[in-house]
Formats: sequence, structure tokens, C-alpha cells
Amino acid sequence: MRAIVPANTTDNDTDAATDAATMPAHAQRHRLGRRGLIAGAAVAAVALAARSEPVAASQMVGNVGFTGGLDSNPDGVQGYAVGANNAGVFGRNDATSGVGVYGAGSNGYGVQGISATGTGVAGVSTNSTGVYGEGQGVGGSGVKGVAAQNQGVYGVSTSQGGVVGNSTNDVGAGGTGGLYGVYGKSANIGTVGSTSSAAQYHIYGGPTASFGNSGATGVWGNSASNTGVYGSSSTASGFRTVGQG
Repeated sequence: MRAIVPANTTDNDTDAATDAATMPAHAQRHRLGRRGLIAGAAVAAVALAARSEPVAASQMVGNVGFTGGLDSNPDGVQGYAVGANNAGVFGRNDATSGVGVYGAGSNGYGVQGISATGTGVAGVSTNSTGVYGEGQGVGGSGVKGVAAQNQGVYGVSTSQGGVVGNSTNDVGAGGTGGLYGVYGKSANIGTVGSTSSAAQYHIYGGPTASFGNSGATGVWGNSASNTGVYGSSSTASGFRTVGQG
């Protein structure tokens, strides 16, 4: 496996509004270019600059205008191109559920992308999902993000949720952390909970069958200049206690 060069990213949760304003959807589409692929010439140059060994004779190599040193790794297929929006390797299949480019790795990566300053792997769709991940095993995640100094998974939207989770039988979006399990920040409401059932709770604090400490506080609120916990109801009590105290 080729070494991954860490990306120099500055995205963080405090800059989400700025990111959304400075990178609208149409700008992203132009940036990613035709065919839904990253303009790869500059990205490829980073990995290829130090390699000048000849390519093995058994490989299939396509080269259109690239004059730099070729990659010495014994890949089955290599492709080189120059110019914005031109792909080193391009695949197309317009059939329903057809695959343009397919990669399989039984114990490694099916498809891997590397970039020093851009996006390692990008997906674009005009009417569906840009990037889709599916985990079929018990321990397999559909999409997983890992970062040493920034967000593991980061989402930005100009009109909908930046990150949305949905589950038919468990937690739609869950968080586990050394400080905050789930953290919400906004100029309006930081965290919102909603339920469609009249017998349930919009926001619930407390242990469940699978996790939680039964001795911890169910809901705790703190404010320097306003209400710590606020409850309101048009037909019943806005605040109710059950138990000792």
C-alpha cells in the first residue's frame, strides 16, 4: 500500500458557516469537473515526483501527454494524463447499477485515493448520493472517517443537515467522546430532539438497556445568565419531577 500523505485541512466546526458560503454547490461541481472526477494531474504529481524507474513490461500503461517519471509500483494498470479534468484512468457504464470503475481488495482497500492538499476520493451526483458506503458485516461501518487532528467525518450543507443519521431499529446518530458524547453549536438552537410519538420524549437523558450510568444525572443544564433547563407546554406541566427531592 502506498504511503498516505496527510492532507492540510483547516475545516472545523466553527468554520462550517464560512465553508458553506465560500464553497457553494455549483462551485464544488466545477471544482470536481466533468465525469464527476477530481482534476488529478496535480495530485498525481505529488506521488510520482520522486519515482523515475521504468514500468514493468507486463503492465498496461496509458499515457497522454505526461512527461514526468512513471510510477515504479507493479500495478496491473497505470494511466497518466495532464490538464484539468482529464483522468489518468476513466471508466464508464451508463446502465442502471452499472459500475464505471471497480476495485476489489479482500483484505485491503478496494479503491484508495491519495492527495497532499486536495481530496483523496471524491464522489459527485446531481440527483443522488455523492459517496455511498455499505457495511454488510456485524462489525462493518457503512462510512468511517478517521482523523488525527480534525473531524473524522465532516459535513456541510447550505439548506439541509450537514450530517444526518437514520436507523430503523437503533440510534440514528450517536456520539461517544472523552468529553462530550454529542455536541451541538449554533447561533440559534445548539441541539434539537424530536419524536413523532406522543408517549415518548423529544429529548431523553438517562441510562438505556445498552449503555449509560444509572447513577448519573438524567438532564443537567447550566447557564451564566439565563435558564439552565427550560420546559414549556401548552396543555400540561412544563416541568415535572418524579422521585425523591
